[in-house]
Amino acid sequence: MPPEQPIPHALAAPRGPHWVAAWWAWLRHDLPIILCLMLAATLVILPVLANPRTQIIGWYGDNVQFVYVTGWMSQALLLGESPFVDPRLNYPGDLTLAVTDIPYLSIILAAPVTWLAGPVFTYNLLLWLYIWLSGYVVYRWLWQITRSRGGALVGGLIFVLTPYRVAHSYGHMPYVATYALPLFFWALDTALRAPMRWWLRGLLVFGATALVGSASQYYLFMSLFLGVLYALLMLIPFLREPSLALARSLAVAPAVLAGALLGAAPFLANLGNRTFAAHDLQATRIWSLDPLNFVLPHKLHPLWGDLVEQVRPEPLWIEKTLYLGIVALILTGLAWAWQPHPYPPQRWVWLGVAVGSAILALGTDLHLNNQPLSADDPVWLPAYYLAQLPFTGLVRGWGRFGIITVLFVSLLAGLGATWLIQQARARRPQQHYLPHLVTAGLCLLVVLDMHPGTVETSTLTPRPIDTWLAPSPMICGGVAARRTRCRQLPCNVRLALPQQAHPRLQPPQPPPAGVSAVCCHCHRLPPA
Repeated sequence: MPPEQPIPHALAAPRGPHWVAAWWAWLRHDLPIILCLMLAATLVILPVLANPRTQIIGWYGDNVQFVYVTGWMSQALLLGESPFVDPRLNYPGDLTLAVTDIPYLSIILAAPVTWLAGPVFTYNLLLWLYIWLSGYVVYRWLWQITRSRGGALVGGLIFVLTPYRVAHSYGHMPYVATYALPLFFWALDTALRAPMRWWLRGLLVFGATALVGSASQYYLFMSLFLGVLYALLMLIPFLREPSLALARSLAVAPAVLAGALLGAAPFLANLGNRTFAAHDLQATRIWSLDPLNFVLPHKLHPLWGDLVEQVRPEPLWIEKTLYLGIVALILTGLAWAWQPHPYPPQRWVWLGVAVGSAILALGTDLHLNNQPLSADDPVWLPAYYLAQLPFTGLVRGWGRFGIITVLFVSLLAGLGATWLIQQARARRPQQHYLPHLVTAGLCLLVVLDMHPGTVETSTLTPRPIDTWLAPSPMICGGVAARRTRCRQLPCNVRLALPQQAHPRLQPPQPPPAGVSAVCCHCHRLPPA
């Protein structure tokens, strides 16, 4: 008789192609991490979960604009129209959407969800995915380097809960989409460091750069500029072999440029219509950060947020919330206690880029307590001189460079957490549970330090004008079948875009009572 076959373990890798076994191994090891980071991302958007199809984070403003964009871009696919131009608005012209930052690729990919559940639901879902993916990419990068899931989880959790993203979730959808930033620098790091074919290096950074451009033009500019700094710091060890450094640079630089052009293509197409204008100095100076913005907890923290707001109120807190986290900074310091350090190149490169991005985030001139250090004789910073270059004058909020600082502090904190976990394992090798306890304790400290608090929400539901327009062939938020003769609404409706928006419509019946008054609430344009 043949020997009895053992019963396979429930979590054993299934038999089949190699990719199936690899996928199963990834899922088996990463599922707890994925769930943990998903839970942290859910904590950020928790108040909208009760009504995800009608509730959005923040007050009425830019968030309504992005809900509208989410709705139109999904409808455009059904209509055969360009997702970047809404022909129903600005009659007899149209409304160009690619004149403001929009995470267009993710919105288009999520179109089936919009068709089924509506644009508000998709908007909330995308915010949640951006937050979760941002932390998961950081986790994967750290795990590839350290092979420590605990340390990588701590770094990913810090990046998930960064108050910068919580603040921008009040209306700045593209600036919540930070998942592409760690992907870009990870791809750049791999392409410059790892031995691989030249075309594979180019393909890697090309895809990552295009992905950044599809998420945010601000982030594309930041990545290109700081990517040069990252590459220079990375190639310092290769200066002994200049030919090798040159060969790797020549494979990477054209691919980055091509990816940037692809990611920015919808916006570059509008350069000729004079839509974009450089900001003057006074419009950018007020957004300069105070160094305290990096170390003061954010105002939404449930324990000490109110106290911080009383001691030092921040009127521009959405743009100037950049708290790095006391736990993250301590762990970053521990990364230097690791002697001899197994990852010295990464440690110094990450520190250099973090400091460089922090200097740029301080803006055009040095501010203290939201006031210039010297109003008449400013202490000009590097951002002031960069703003004199072509295209850089389009940058208004230099403080957004701070998210790159947050990213690399999160990575350095992951290295520090890895060292701490390894110390616990080395000192008590017989207590196998101790590293898990250290990981759990660090995660709890991170959550306590960077708790997102309770974000404010607003309700987006159909107004009387929306219900009245629903049967029309040309409606502001519905499916436009063709161009027809139109009449304007009782008052002008403005989008939060640099163009006047007049819906095209042929009223099927007299408007309901109160339509004129409702229409005049210009900031409450129909979401879709």
